[in-house]
Amino acid sequence: MIKSYKKRYSFFLLIIVIFLSLNFFYKPRPKLSKIFLKVQYTNLLDKYNSEHAIIDINSNDNRVTIGETYYLIDKTDWYQVNLLSFWRKEYLNLFLVDQKLKKDDVKIKIINNNNYAQLTHNNKNIVYACIDDPENFYYQFNYNNITDTSDFNYWKQVFINNIKFIFNYFKPINYECLLVITSDIDLFEKGEEEINEKIFGKFIFY
Repeated sequence: MIKSYKKRYSFFLLIIVIFLSLNFFYKPRPKLSKIFLKVQYTNLLDKYNSEHAIIDINSNDNRVTIGETYYLIDKTDWYQVNLLSFWRKEYLNLFLVDQKLKKDDVKIKIINNNNYAQLTHNNKNIVYACIDDPENFYYQFNYNNITDTSDFNYWKQVFINNIKFIFNYFKPINYECLLVITSDIDLFEKGEEEINEKIFGKFIFY
């Protein structure tokens, strides 16, 4: 009986080791669509000849894939744009930008159901958020939402979301948004038309 127990214990331990090893060496990431800058906007700022160095965004989190960096100039402001892909929207969290900039002065600003971040970089204020579309943008999805973990409906929704995740895992494309980091500190206050003109209207999406 004891030997049988030890064998089962060893078997489960082996399975756990294999799972952790596979998860460590092979971390699947969500696939990414393609975007291209429209021809008339391809005169990009050369990061090597500019005081505005591109912020190199990267992440070890296998729940997010980061696309190519585009850098735009509009009068006196600059805009850095990356396409991000998440396994699901609930994973949207731009702590990866905070960590890259190594700042602790991040301020989160809320507009209706949207939110964006502001901090100081190179002695200047910058703002950033991940934009779904010109009407919806987030520094962190569900930021400032208070959840009642004693509510049965909360756990019911968690269960449903996890079931959806299992199916979404096999989808070629999951939740995507445009990460925009900019010196235009009023960008997210300007409304749908302005965001569309300055960001979305300059790209072709595939």
